[in-house]
Amino acid sequence: DRVQRRTAALLPCDHVVTYYWEPLRSTFRNIAHYGTPPEMVADAVALEFPPGLSITDELTSGKTVVINDVTHQQMLPPTIPAHFGICAFIAVPLVVRGRVLGAFVAISVTPGWEFRPDQVQLLERIAHNVAVAIETTELYRAQQEEAQIAAALARVGREMISLRDTPLLLDRLCQLTTEVL
Repeated sequence: DRVQRRTAALLPCDHVVTYYWEPLRSTFRNIAHYGTPPEMVADAVALEFPPGLSITDELTSGKTVVINDVTHQQMLPPTIPAHFGICAFIAVPLVVRGRVLGAFVAISVTPGWEFRPDQVQLLERIAHNVAVAIETTELYRAQQEEAQIAAALARVGREMISLRDTPLLLDRLCQLTTEVL
């Protein structure tokens, strides 16, 4: 939230949206947004960018997309800018070590607004830091899951070593497996 607020103030722009790439579904999904009017939040959160859209193809190939006049663009279906009042936008892929994690998007609803090259560069730098933060969070979560699994296996191992009676061992092993799962 703080990064999105600060980004909106620095560029300046009206909305900032973070999309997360879901590889199993091959779509960009809105995971955070700033500046979206309350009456449009549900529509904004429901908006996804699946394969086949030009913008999805550009972003998944690691390219920044800058559209300063949405009336003359082919990246998005025209219904999207019309519905959300988008006049110009920058979409920067969130890339870490060649892996696309999502997209960081700045939107202007001001007619005639154009993003300058220095603003595009600034958003690209911010997006890189956001990508690193997302990857760090993913790695931390994976470590926590591995630690939980290791602890559960150690507990099962201790119980198995302490029990010598086969029926009791099997009963306790089933009970521990149920608890762990």
